[in-house]
Amino acid sequence: MNQTSSTSDFSNPALLLIDLQVGFFKDPALARSRQQVAANCNRLAAAANAAGIPVISVRTVHKEDRSTWTLKMLEDGQGYLFEGTSSAAYLPELLLDGAIEVIKRRERAFWNTGLGDLEHRAGRSAAGPPGQLPGDCRGLL
Repeated sequence: MNQTSSTSDFSNPALLLIDLQVGFFKDPALARSRQQVAANCNRLAAAANAAGIPVISVRTVHKEDRSTWTLKMLEDGQGYLFEGTSSAAYLPELLLDGAIEVIKRRERAFWNTGLGDLEHRAGRSAAGPPGQLPGDCRGLL
């Protein structure tokens, strides 16, 4: 197993919730866990807020004009999570009042989003996502 070294200081954590959007939960396997995932994320966010820990919510949003599409989307000729659509919206059961929103256009939350700069300026280290699915990053527990 390869190990990576970390120079992060975890004394100033932030909770990072990623891709908790309606479009990602259309898959039947994910749809079955949607309510539990949202409830768990709400509990984490409430605990973070109570402890004065910032909550950062990252979501994927694309433009219909293909200007933000990934190479795979361009290859397939199919985009998704378009601005202003219900698929791109957060799960409505999430309680994200006061969360900092970061919009991403690729699979990586730190690619060209300013998230790394945000954390660096705030002296924070993200404590998330609380889980992942193969191929995509989702804030699942």
